[in-house]
Amino acid sequence: MTEEPPIWTRGEVLAEMGNAAIYARDDSARVQELPEALDLPEPEVADTGWESHIQTVCEPDRAELARLWWDALDNPGTVRSGRLRQLVDGVWRSRETKVLDLRHQNGVGVVLVATTDRGAADPPESTGSRSSTLAGPGGFAELDVARFERPVWILQELDGIGRVLATEGDVEEVFGRTADDLVGNTVLRFIHPDDHPAGVEMWSALLEEPGSSRSIRQRIVRPDSTVRWIESTVMNRLEVGGAGVVLSVSHDITERRTRERDLALRASTDPLTGLPNRAALDDALSTMFDSGPATVAFIDLDRFKEVNDRLGHQRGDEVLQAIAGRLASRLPPITRAEGAIVGRWGGDEFAMIGPGDCEDLFRRTIRETFADPISVGDDVWHPGCSFGFAHSSDHDDPEMLIRSADTAMYEAKERA
Repeated sequence: MTEEPPIWTRGEVLAEMGNAAIYARDDSARVQELPEALDLPEPEVADTGWESHIQTVCEPDRAELARLWWDALDNPGTVRSGRLRQLVDGVWRSRETKVLDLRHQNGVGVVLVATTDRGAADPPESTGSRSSTLAGPGGFAELDVARFERPVWILQELDGIGRVLATEGDVEEVFGRTADDLVGNTVLRFIHPDDHPAGVEMWSALLEEPGSSRSIRQRIVRPDSTVRWIESTVMNRLEVGGAGVVLSVSHDITERRTRERDLALRASTDPLTGLPNRAALDDALSTMFDSGPATVAFIDLDRFKEVNDRLGHQRGDEVLQAIAGRLASRLPPITRAEGAIVGRWGGDEFAMIGPGDCEDLFRRTIRETFADPISVGDDVWHPGCSFGFAHSSDHDDPEMLIRSADTAMYEAKERA
């Protein structure tokens, strides 16, 4: 037998929520009058509503706010609390938020939401900060001034098939359409086709578990064919018989994703040549090694120090860029299509890795790369190299394979 939710007295509510500002909402978070039965003190600041409230909550904390709300509604008569960062008069504050669902209680029939200021909070990392020094009589301390850029967000109510019932927030900025254009259509209509399988899988899992929530990243295709990335927390609030809604809280992460991709690219790319760097080569070889046999060619330029000593390091960099371009362009397209790559290992060393036995193809690529001289300013340099090969059939792990190719290269250099 299901246990009945507890009944709260006025004294218990005040003891739990202390000096907090207490507001009342219905199950859709709409503002309600405080219940007369509890005779709670009116807050000094009027409740401006859910939409205005959520706009001031720190973007990373919005999903937590939604989870806090629905967790309270899932557990009537039980307080659910959390800390959220909220922007107040241009300053980030830590707000302790408590939610207590008393809709079951005669004479109350509302959800109580209490917020207590817990002091200043660190600004979100994504907002950044700048320093400002103020001068004046006696001097002023250096201040950190938070830069705040309002997050772009969407709040939607959906039915069981993903059709939009209501939507609010920065709809036109994200979707390139008005809120009225979305209502009545399924969200899938606006999602990038490549994201449909993941979206359908998420939706199916969500509907199988009433009360559950899922998170997903998806691309929105706008009418002008531009794409925006959103990150959504989707919650199943459907009830038996078809009542209720699916709630989706989304925020635009297009700029963040661009930064993430740029950082990932920089982390895996040699800045001088644009080729994959050592870390990228290691990762690619490990993946290739797990799938089957692989070949590694290790290449070291001969007499490269003469270029730096005679012509300078800038000319030396131009030589490395020219060699990198030749290696990449002369690697057979069919081999690249099968996963072979060329990268800069470091200094004047390069490496090529490929699936199966690629030694003959790699030899031909090296021969063509170093066949012709390189123009360096007003000079001409005739490049040469030493190289060695290793095959995965002779080794147990990628690190040993690289080391073996490196050893074979040095042995060839000593023989030259």
